[in-house]
Amino acid sequence: MISTRRTFLAGATALGAGSLLIGPGRIGRALAQDASTLIFAAAGTVTSSWDPSSHTIAPQITAEALVFGRLTKCLMKPENPGEILPDLALEWKSIDKYTLEYKLRQGVKFHDGKDFKAEDVKATYEYASQPSRPASAWYPGQVEVEIVDDYTVRLKTEKYGYPALNFWYVSSFLPILSAKDVADPNVLKQRPNGTGAFRYQETKGDQIVFKAKADY
Repeated sequence: MISTRRTFLAGATALGAGSLLIGPGRIGRALAQDASTLIFAAAGTVTSSWDPSSHTIAPQITAEALVFGRLTKCLMKPENPGEILPDLALEWKSIDKYTLEYKLRQGVKFHDGKDFKAEDVKATYEYASQPSRPASAWYPGQVEVEIVDDYTVRLKTEKYGYPALNFWYVSSFLPILSAKDVADPNVLKQRPNGTGAFRYQETKGDQIVFKAKADY
C-alpha cells in the first residue's frame, strides 16, 4: 500500500499477526518529511468489498483507518488508555441509560464532495449494527439513531435492551460511511469513500494506492 502526504498521519498498532499498519483510533501527527512517500505492508489480503461492515479482516480494517473518519478517537496510550478525543464528533455525553448524544463537526466533506451530516451517522450505525452484517460482531448490538438536527445525533438502545454506554468506545472504531453510499450497496463495495486524510486511488494487484486529501 502506498500513500503520500506532506504530513503523514501515523500511529503504531498490531491488529493482526505481522500487521505493520495504522490502526483505527491510533492515528496522530507524525514526523514525516515534506513530499515523502510512505510504503507499508500487511500480512494478509483484503477482501473484494470495501464495505467496512462486510468483513473482519485486520489488514483491511487498518487500511480503512486511512480513509474513514469515526465519531471519536481512542488512542489507548499506556498512561491514559481510556482517553477519548474528538474526530467527527466534537462533544458527546450520556443523556440516560439508553441514550448517547454526539455533537458533530461542521465543514467536513466526504471524498466525493458530499457534506458530512447527521444523516450519515444514522445510516452508518443502523446499517452496520444489523445482525446480518459480518462485522456486527464488533458491536454491542443494534442501535437506533435519532437526528436532532444536521449536526446532532442520539444513539438509542432501549429497543434492543442494553445500555447505550456500550457504544462509548465502539464509536472510536466504527467507520462513518456516506448515507448516499449506504443506500447503494454496490457502490459501497466498489470503493471506500470516507472523510479521512487519504483518498482511495486504485488497486494494482496486491497494492492499494491512497492519495493525500489536500484539504483534510
